[in-house]
Formats: sequence, C-alpha cells, structure tokens
Amino acid sequence: MRERIEDAAVRFRVDHSIELPDKTTEIDVLLADEESSTVVVAELKWSRKPNRTVERIARDEDISKGLTQLQLIRAYARRHPDFLHEIGKLPRSLTSYANVHYLLVVWDHWFWIDPEDGIAVVSFDALLPALKKGANLQILVTEVLTYEWLPIEGRDFRVDYATAAVNGALLELPNFYPSN
Repeated sequence: MRERIEDAAVRFRVDHSIELPDKTTEIDVLLADEESSTVVVAELKWSRKPNRTVERIARDEDISKGLTQLQLIRAYARRHPDFLHEIGKLPRSLTSYANVHYLLVVWDHWFWIDPEDGIAVVSFDALLPALKKGANLQILVTEVLTYEWLPIEGRDFRVDYATAAVNGALLELPNFYPSN
C-alpha cells in the first residue's frame, strides 16, 4: 500500500514508517502539500475480505486498532506539534498548516467509523485514484471525505431477494447485482 501511495502521490511530499518519539506507535504514511498548507497523517490497514463471521470480527478489530493508533498519533501531535519538523519530515510545525487530516486508509475490508475531530476512514480504492489525479491535497481530501465514492443502491447496484426453504423455514436472502 505504501509503495502504491508513493507512486500515485508524485505531486506531494511523501514519507512513511515514522515512529513516534514516545514509541507508542508509528505513522504509516505522511503526505504534505505546501501549496495548500495540508498534511495527511495516515494509518494503513489491509485486511483480507472475511469469509466467516469470526473473520469479520477479527477484521473489524484490526480496523478499530487503526483508529486507536490514529488517536494516539493525533494526541501526540497536539502535545508536540513540532516533532515532525524537528526530525526533518516536514519543513514547519504542524500548527502552521491550515489543514491537518488523520486518515485510516483501509483496503479489502471496510466498516463505517463516523468522522470525528480530524479522523476519518477512507477506502484505499478511493484514495489511490484521487492521489493520481489530484494536484491540491486539501481539495483531494475534501472530495474523498464527501464519500461520493461509496456505492449507492439503485445507482451502482441493485438488490433482489430470493426465498429459500431450509428445514421447513423460509429464508429471504439478498442477492447483489451491478446496476445496468
């Protein structure tokens, strides 16, 4: 994921694997755009799509762990806004940027987390093409955070329900199809 982001984000400053000085966690990817005065601190989670309920629970926990890691990073950055500048990762303090975003970037498995205090979850599949075409990091992040890339029933897919009899009980099962 890091390599693909780095390849796509040629217009921006990109760094990765930045351990916090207190050793609590690390920043997976740091993106900066001086022109738009924007910094993105990203935690990456690539969780294979679950096949069973037990797997879904584990994948959800992994994404929740990513949220916790972002909260630790945000708290540290608020207490020590100069640390990325001091270690040479940014040309100035975080407090001097107009826009600082903390993104949990997930691939393959998704569950919704309400955006809160600068932290939001986005799909890697939505972020990557935006990075490739975007020239302004703030506009790019704002567009991704509209969540227009999420599929909408009727526009992107349709659902038909099929009824099946199992041991005398009727079950109604959803079948998802692309909209044509």
